[in-house]
Amino acid sequence: MARAHSSASGFALSLTLLTTAAPSALALVEDPSTTIAGTSTTEAINAKLKAAGCRADLSAGMAAAAVARQIRDCAGAPGLSAAQRSELLDLESRFLTQQALISQQMSNAAAKKLFSAFQEQIDALKRDVAELKKAKQESDRTTQAREQELTQTIATLRQQVATLEKKAPVTLAMTPAQPGSQAGAAGSTTTPAAGAEPGKAPKFRPTLTISGSANLVVGGVTGPSTSLATNYWTGRVQNTNRDFANNAVELSPNSVTGATNKAGGTAYAYYLTGQSNLFFPPNGLQPVDPAVASNYSIASSWTGGKVRFTSLSRGGNLIITDPSDPNYNATSPRTLDKGGYDLSVNLKGQPVVPNSGLGGLVNPTVNYEPVGASSFNLSNLGSDITFANIPLGSQDLQNLINLANESRALKLGPQANQTRSYTVRAGESISTIANQNGTSAARFLELNPQLPPSTDANTVLTQGTRVNVPTVGCVVLCQGLTTVANGGLVQNTAFYDDLLNLAIAEYGSLTTQQQNNPTILAAAQTFVRGLVSTTRNDVPEIEDFNFQRSYTFNNDVKVHFRTSFTGADLLNVSLRYRNIVPYGERGRFPALNLAYGFGTINDSYVSFDRLWWKIPFGQDASLWLGTRYKDYDFLPVQYGTFYPVEQQNYFFASGAGLADYVGSGAGFTYNNIVRNFLGGNLSIGGGYMANPTDALNPVSNSYQQKGIVGRDTRFRAPFQLGYISNDGNIMASLNYVYSRGDTLNAFVGTNLSANPFFYDVDSYNQVGATFAWEFRENISLNLVYNHFYYTARENVNIFGVPMAKAGDTAKAQSWMAALVIDDLIVDNAKMGLAVGQVPSVYSNTSAWGTNAAPIAFEAWYNYPFSDRVYIQPAFFLVTNHDGYSNGGTDWGSTFRVYLNF
Repeated sequence: MARAHSSASGFALSLTLLTTAAPSALALVEDPSTTIAGTSTTEAINAKLKAAGCRADLSAGMAAAAVARQIRDCAGAPGLSAAQRSELLDLESRFLTQQALISQQMSNAAAKKLFSAFQEQIDALKRDVAELKKAKQESDRTTQAREQELTQTIATLRQQVATLEKKAPVTLAMTPAQPGSQAGAAGSTTTPAAGAEPGKAPKFRPTLTISGSANLVVGGVTGPSTSLATNYWTGRVQNTNRDFANNAVELSPNSVTGATNKAGGTAYAYYLTGQSNLFFPPNGLQPVDPAVASNYSIASSWTGGKVRFTSLSRGGNLIITDPSDPNYNATSPRTLDKGGYDLSVNLKGQPVVPNSGLGGLVNPTVNYEPVGASSFNLSNLGSDITFANIPLGSQDLQNLINLANESRALKLGPQANQTRSYTVRAGESISTIANQNGTSAARFLELNPQLPPSTDANTVLTQGTRVNVPTVGCVVLCQGLTTVANGGLVQNTAFYDDLLNLAIAEYGSLTTQQQNNPTILAAAQTFVRGLVSTTRNDVPEIEDFNFQRSYTFNNDVKVHFRTSFTGADLLNVSLRYRNIVPYGERGRFPALNLAYGFGTINDSYVSFDRLWWKIPFGQDASLWLGTRYKDYDFLPVQYGTFYPVEQQNYFFASGAGLADYVGSGAGFTYNNIVRNFLGGNLSIGGGYMANPTDALNPVSNSYQQKGIVGRDTRFRAPFQLGYISNDGNIMASLNYVYSRGDTLNAFVGTNLSANPFFYDVDSYNQVGATFAWEFRENISLNLVYNHFYYTARENVNIFGVPMAKAGDTAKAQSWMAALVIDDLIVDNAKMGLAVGQVPSVYSNTSAWGTNAAPIAFEAWYNYPFSDRVYIQPAFFLVTNHDGYSNGGTDWGSTFRVYLNF
């Protein structure tokens, strides 16, 4: 009895120990973060951390999560080379995989120990049962009860063993990111270690990594008023006909009085066919070729808004007077106007006829005095002085008058400078004779040097005196002139209330051959080009954008989810929310765009910012697939410098114009194609990236064919040869990019460099080089140069004026130099100083010309407030706003708070 009781007590104690030990064993299996790093492992990792200049105090017994965190912190430390950072990230990945395997092995070992302990207890229990059976002192009832109790206990233990056998470890890692580090960027190439055994299918390892950042930005930009609306690229201009493949010359009447045309932009087709359509009766004209149809539509739109009032008789016709025109008929003149309906002009609103019909001329006026921009009082024309709804400034007025003067002089021809003899009648004065012959008193006196020097405008000449008067009066626009000069495609029979609309009609009456005269063409192109480079000082009604330049408080939040299906690949899904108003938009200048400046205040939703999948092939090659990814994901040295990404001005962050591009397609990376080359390794990368909108839209309309690869798909194809020295102190790259029809999606520069032909109709080749050298500990020099070659793929006509033709070329360039200083004042702090020339056009064979080179500068200091919080004050400026000499200098500052997790 005593022995039996003792055995039973021992069994009860063993059972208690086993049931209390089992949960801790389960925890060890289910939570691998408690796995303990061994001595040899921590010593090896300490050596790597010490080589990278980081804290190296790991010891045996530390939790695996703490070891991984220290490796990650070191990888995100400022000043590391790309090679060092990549090596540390790979070390972290291999360590976590090793610890997971160790954890699993420990779990298996723990299970085996439990199995052994359970078996020993089962054997002991069996011996106790045998002893209990032999015991005669216990009653049969007590013995039976004890046997049932022990049998139930055995069943419970076996059930726990079966549960342990089914358990499998799962890893969930949270990886924080450092501001400006590639480890926290959406393009990080950290990849879980391979888990496939030779000759077997890869094992699925459900590893999920989450990282992200929340950035709070207070900032603004300001500058002198001269740069407020410089290069005011009006949408109205961009929406005018571009003559792409002769689609149409869709023009409404061009005027400063707001007239509209019943043709509604269908004049080209109307004249081309000579037939009726939904809007007009038969026009009675013969069908003509596209060039003549274009000339007709220009003539019927550049009318100066001639009007048919009930109170003012100012009607008129466009009579075809060019003998070479197929519709010319001397005996029965043909007109482009049809019965006062078809292409006649209706006035929009009330007519503007200030100063008794003189069209805004400054009083007092002198008839037949040549006029210029200074002859007009802009305030007399009201607050909406526009040409086809485009604001006009004083220089625009002068350009329009110059165009009219050149047009009149061409039509009048040689007779413009000829004189004829005139006999003075009784009582006629100098002014009287001059007015009668369409000239000014000053011009009359120039033509008659024989008159006494004391003669003035009020002098009454002696009857019968012979004087010289001009054969053609007012070769240039003069006060009092009301009719258009003859000698072009059409005779415009309208009378004009003001000289500005008359000036428009002077150009509109020309033939195509006359419009292509080099002098006329240059004057017309100057006028059109000026419409998109009007400054605020010239245009009173352009709003003051200072309210947009005030300091604002914005945010940009990103979360990256990364997982692996095989243990070797990497799938990235990034979410983003931001509400930043671009500083480049505030300053009307894209070179002011900051790294976080591509959202708008209306982006009030969370979006999928990035989606790509990296598939490794062997040790060094990788394939990238994505519907939204950037080219720097697969470029081996990305922007090719040590200058941090997402710091301040986007021009510097993107490698001085290398520019990152969001697209859909595929890319590849091949690392270490040449090992030990000049003390380092060479790598290559490249890919094809279609515009995401085009990629998802196979046919956007009846004449364009898009899709991922289509005739009209906009795309970008970057390639890079990268070099990193073995010690990580030198980085260099050679870059090439070919882009077709998507310049605006890839540029940080002047408006002209983004659109050298005004519309996004170009393709361009970009070549560049970078060099980065950490010449002293914690100090790196970064140099970048880029060159751009553009080619126009389409003709560009603005208001019928040819501004660019297919085959035109343009060239632009940019450069930057920057210093990055690590651990300045305190550990992990970082300071940057950068200066560079913003991409700007220095050669252009089209009519859009060139621009001067703006210079950009920035300075910032990134201070580690804690391991996960960084603060950064910064200052920036850009001179020579948008490449115009009178653009002034824009400047601004920001204060950022980086919150990383």
